[in-house]
Amino acid sequence: MISPETNSVIDRAKRVYAERLQADLEAEHRDRFVAIEPESGDYFLGDVPAARNDAAKRDVPGSQ
Repeated sequence: MISPETNSVIDRAKRVYAERLQADLEAEHRDRFVAIEPESGDYFLGDVPAARNDAAKRDVPGSQ
């Protein structure tokens, strides 16, 4: 089961994607994976989920 806190992070990231990133990312980076840091709006792209996660871990202190 997903915690309410996790659901809140997911919802915020979805909003950032829909409101700020979707048009550009779908036009320029189709078929890539994205991880979104919902507080800052920073995002990380990868060709496979693990690559995107590795980029996020390198650039966001304390991310898991």
